[in-house]
Formats: sequence, structure tokens, C-alpha cells
Amino acid sequence: MLSIINLNKYLLDLVLFLCFMKIPNDYFKHRKLVFVTQHQKHIAVFPVLEDKLECELVLCNQIDTNQFGSFSGEVKRLNDAYQTAVLKCDTAQQEFGFDLVLASEGSFGSHPSIPFLPSNQELLVLKDYKYNFTVSATFTSLETNFSAETISSMNGLEAFAQKVKFPSHALIFKDRKDQFREVHKGIDNQLELEKIFEPLLVKHRQAYIETDMRACYNPTRQKVIAQTAQKLLKQLYSICPKCCLPGFQVTSTQKGLKCSVCRFPTNSILCQEYVCQNCNYVLKSYYPNHQQFSDPMYCNFCNP
Repeated sequence: MLSIINLNKYLLDLVLFLCFMKIPNDYFKHRKLVFVTQHQKHIAVFPVLEDKLECELVLCNQIDTNQFGSFSGEVKRLNDAYQTAVLKCDTAQQEFGFDLVLASEGSFGSHPSIPFLPSNQELLVLKDYKYNFTVSATFTSLETNFSAETISSMNGLEAFAQKVKFPSHALIFKDRKDQFREVHKGIDNQLELEKIFEPLLVKHRQAYIETDMRACYNPTRQKVIAQTAQKLLKQLYSICPKCCLPGFQVTSTQKGLKCSVCRFPTNSILCQEYVCQNCNYVLKSYYPNHQQFSDPMYCNFCNP
């Protein structure tokens, strides 16, 4: 039985190796990859992709991406992050005829696993209209200055500004949190900070202040976008063994690797499930860490 397992593992590893090592030059070489962004996200993304895909990277900043939703709240985002990014790609294709388009969308809020901590989730979507496929990558990070407060004193303002890394990271001022009538964005120097805050304080006795999460005003977010681009690049190099398109990714893991001593299942990873983003082909890869048994230190029975 063990020899059969080893043979299956060898064949599966061979398939994955051949697929993952295939360079997607046939799809991208000598083409233009257009990145739709108004907020300089290309500064984070282009250095990651430029030497790997052998295509010309082009910035498209002619599309008003705020129409799909703005962080400052003037325009509500009507769709989820993925649909919004796809809409940006489709708009670029329809208005300018681009056939290889990249778009990004960010979300901020409580971390999905650690609800009391703020997080930044970034999404990159690449749509190839020539070969008819879509590849996306998401990355969630706890590294963010995302924050907002109602401030009623200069001391409170200074404390908030210091906490969120002002002035290297810009701020947004509003007269109130909801149904605001005044909004001031991109505040990144002390003189402007005081000039805007003082009249709001006199008029309303307080001001609602939040971090400006637009990438061009938030270096921390740019770092997370670059990490997302690394993940996207990995997806582009991961070729589906069935349809031969990029985007073959791990979507879930299954615990249950047996303990080497008692043979009871442990919390160590037994297998990973790969799913193609395009044809939905599913493949299970057992023993992804090249171990058929888990160390007893990870066993709840041997090491409770």
C-alpha cells in the first residue's frame, strides 16, 4: 500500500511541477498589460511584474475609478471587491479596446479571524480578453494604519495623527461621520492639518477624522499591494493541467496527517486542494510537506 501511495504522490508531484514551472510567456510576451488605477498603485505592482511576464506594462489613469466607490464615502461601492475590480477591467476594455487588463480593489475593516484588529485586504484581478481567462489574487494583512475617530481637541488630533503615521500617511477630515457635508482629503502636512481642523472645531465643536486609504497617500497600503502582486505572479505561473490556463491555486487544506507513533490523525496538513479559476478543475495534493506522518509533538494524544 505504501508503494502505491508513493507512486501516486510521485506522479502528482510531477504533474504539479510541470504545470507550475511552465512560464506563461505564450500568453503575455510582447503584449501590453494595462493597469487601471488613479491612485498610483502601479508604483507597487510594476516592479513585481515587469521582469517576469515579458510584456509592456502600461498605466491607464484616464478612467474615473471613484465612480465604482470611494474610501471617503461620497460614492458607495455597490458591488463586492471582486465584481468592482472586474468592472474596472471591463470598462478599460470597452472604452479603449485593451485586451489584457489589470485592476485592483482594497477593503478595510476587522480581520476575518481576529475581529478586534483592523486589517487590509487587497485584490488584484487580471482579465485576458484575447485568450478569455481571468486570474485573481487576494492578500490580507494586519499591517495597516486604518483608523477613524471623532476628535474634539487639538491634543486629541495630535494623538490621532501620531498613531496613524501622519504626515507620511495622509488624513481625511469630515464635519461628521455620516451624512457629512464637508470633506477634506489628502491632508499630509501640519499647516493644512491645523488650517482645516480649527474651523471645523469652531463650527461643529468636533470633527470626524479618518486615515486616507487611497494608495497614493498611504505607503503602508502600497506595501500590501506589492505583496498581493507577488501572489498574483505566483498564480500566473501556476498552470492548470486540464485547460492549460494560468490560475491553478490552493483553495483549501485538509488536516488529519497521522501521528508517526500512535497513528491517530493530527492537526497537521494531510492534503491541499487546487482549483482552476477558469475551468474549475479540482486536484487534491496529498502530503504537501513531503511527510507521510506527523511529528508526535503535534499530536493531541501523544502530546496533549
